[in-house]
Amino acid sequence: MNLLLTSAGMRLKKEIEDFVADVKPPARVLHVLTAAKREKIVDYVHKDVTTMKELGWRVVDIDLEEKTETELREILKNVDVVYVQGGNTFYLIDAIRKSNFEKVLREFLTAGGLYIGVSAGTLVACKSIQFAEGADPNELGITDYSGMGLVDLVIDVHRENGSSDGGVVKLTDDQAVLVQDEKIEIIEKKII
Repeated sequence: MNLLLTSAGMRLKKEIEDFVADVKPPARVLHVLTAAKREKIVDYVHKDVTTMKELGWRVVDIDLEEKTETELREILKNVDVVYVQGGNTFYLIDAIRKSNFEKVLREFLTAGGLYIGVSAGTLVACKSIQFAEGADPNELGITDYSGMGLVDLVIDVHRENGSSDGGVVKLTDDQAVLVQDEKIEIIEKKII
């Protein structure tokens, strides 16, 4: 599996470009907006989409709510990258579970697709979304804090200082976890 798990998405533009470099241009990106639609301020979403389009990527927005597994499988046939936007982690994990997105996503990743997570999109890729507690309103009353387990880590995002200790990774907005098959490393934003 190839994953790039970030706190702040396209703030790491160069690292994301490098991650997607092997995709035949133009990259076809499925932009999952589910977590952001409950947020009052979504400037970060517009900035990310603008940056992706400036890179020449074809961006298709999608909300996982009320999508079926069959619909998602058909949609994923036509993309190279799944970009899961930040926002409310609890709404996102609820929609992932109801749509069976995890199953379809795993098929996509196994076939060579790429996953980019942003904040909530990073948390749900992990084995636990525990760090959403206190950060996001849990209006749905979610009690099962398991994530999709695409990576055997627990990540906390938007930290002032980054660190890694005992399977918990704390990321600043200028860091990401890069997963390439069995290799996992923390990367930093390049200063250009």
